[in-house]
Amino acid sequence: MDTVWNGKEDTLVHTVLDAWAADEAEDKILDRLCALGLNRQLASRALDTIASASSTAVLFHAGLRPDQVTSDLDDDPLFTLALELAREAVAGEEPTALRSLTELAGALKSEDAYDRQDAVYELGQTSNQSAAGLLIAALSDADNYVRLYAVQALAELGSRQAVGALCGVVDDDADRSVVTNALKALARIGDRAALPTLVAATRHADPAVRYDSLTALGDLGDAGAVPAVEALLKDDTRPVELDEDGNVTQEAQHRICDYADKILRGLRA
Repeated sequence: MDTVWNGKEDTLVHTVLDAWAADEAEDKILDRLCALGLNRQLASRALDTIASASSTAVLFHAGLRPDQVTSDLDDDPLFTLALELAREAVAGEEPTALRSLTELAGALKSEDAYDRQDAVYELGQTSNQSAAGLLIAALSDADNYVRLYAVQALAELGSRQAVGALCGVVDDDADRSVVTNALKALARIGDRAALPTLVAATRHADPAVRYDSLTALGDLGDAGAVPAVEALLKDDTRPVELDEDGNVTQEAQHRICDYADKILRGLRA
């Protein structure tokens, strides 16, 4: 990314960070941004984007200048997004980088699955907890990829509000990738209310789901899972993925029984 700064973008971001440090209310922060010459709509969009760009906060809290940005931050799409929106905002242009939640909610009703996929992906980029309800609704979409992206986005949000819906995905969804990603999402969120669902997944007909349920239970770290994991010590299946011609395209690192033994050691530690 070739970053060109005019001195105003860092003022905009510093203003937001200073306001956060002072624990100011959102309305007061918006007033500050409007004082920099932004209208209310641009100020709101700028605030949402800066809130999404965690690397931007890291950069400015560290006191780094833009010419000291590492290549990792250069390649961070959220960082790039924050800079681009800041440039548009200080120039008085209408930002195009992010659609509002209302616009994205409308896109989720599109008959085109690609439009719905894009909307769900964009919701996942906002880091806005208000997006959780839309993402939960998307878990019922007919398109596998929409459901998959929704699961992944909810994991990124760490939304405890979504735990019940994600448990329903594990119980009822017919797509292996959606189910295994839902297991990972539940483990990442870390709510022990998911334990019964994760335990039930150890008895799933699909060995890949049983395998990933072990990963989730290990990550959750609840000793209440020990009996279910012990039951898999007799399962010598090594999960594989096959292409449409029946050829193996991916194979698990361990047999389920060996992996169960490894997870047990962690749960008992």
